[in-house]
Amino acid sequence: MDVANMREGLSFVPSSEIDSEPPKVKNKRGVTTCNKVVLATKDGDKLEVYFPKTGTEAVGKNARQLVNFCGVVVRKHVKLSSKSWDDVEEAIRNKLCSLVEDKFKSNCSEKLRYFISKKFKKAYSTMRYNMHKKIQGIDESQRESNVPEGVDSADWKDVVAEWKSEPFKIDPETGIEKSADEVWRAQHMKKNDEGEMVWCDETSKAIYEKIKEIINFGTLLSNKEIILQAKGKPSSRRAKRPKTILVGEEVRAGIVKEIYQELKQQFDAQLEEANKKWQQKFADLQAQHEEDMRQLLRPK
Repeated sequence: MDVANMREGLSFVPSSEIDSEPPKVKNKRGVTTCNKVVLATKDGDKLEVYFPKTGTEAVGKNARQLVNFCGVVVRKHVKLSSKSWDDVEEAIRNKLCSLVEDKFKSNCSEKLRYFISKKFKKAYSTMRYNMHKKIQGIDESQRESNVPEGVDSADWKDVVAEWKSEPFKIDPETGIEKSADEVWRAQHMKKNDEGEMVWCDETSKAIYEKIKEIINFGTLLSNKEIILQAKGKPSSRRAKRPKTILVGEEVRAGIVKEIYQELKQQFDAQLEEANKKWQQKFADLQAQHEEDMRQLLRPK
């Protein structure tokens, strides 16, 4: 076949048209909005979840919807300016719990409230971590202007200033706030000439030991309050929080005493009840014996 004729039968696409084709964009997963929950509960119905007798984790076909809805509520209604979920006002936390309880019901309302609060705390920590991770590639001078969608500009400005002034305190693997001893160690240790991690000074090491002692004994204080206590400084928020709970010998002795008193009361109550039953049985037997004797001695 003639090469010229072959060329006439072919149609060539100009390179300009090839270059002008738009690139294919891979669909990305959007933000969870829980439309299924909204539609299922629009007429006042509630989605049901179940809690086992020996557990606090929700199970059932709606358990995942409950977890997702808690995350949506936190993202839509809670500001980022609070450093942790415990710093969010209690009135707001209770209001958000009620918002979720309006959509879900369970066989145990106490476990449902505990589960919701736990998921709120995890969702808030994760949200702050994701926001911090997102702005790491942005120049510091431009971070304030790059306000994420759905975030108040004034709230974002405060958060950016916070992250700029102090190291971030969220574990990147778990999304949970690091403990006070981990935060202190990250701030006050450095590598020496041999590449080993050493304390900046002896004072920092001594404070670290006190922090570990407080944590090991058990406490309800926040990280900031634990560090202040270890440094010997008063906390301005201590009056609003429960005092430190130390699980030492005195507390153990108190717990043992309470258990003993409770068991003793139960034993005494059971013993008294048993005595009453035996006394009644003895009285019945004695009455029956007297009746039998009268029948036996009665003249025929």
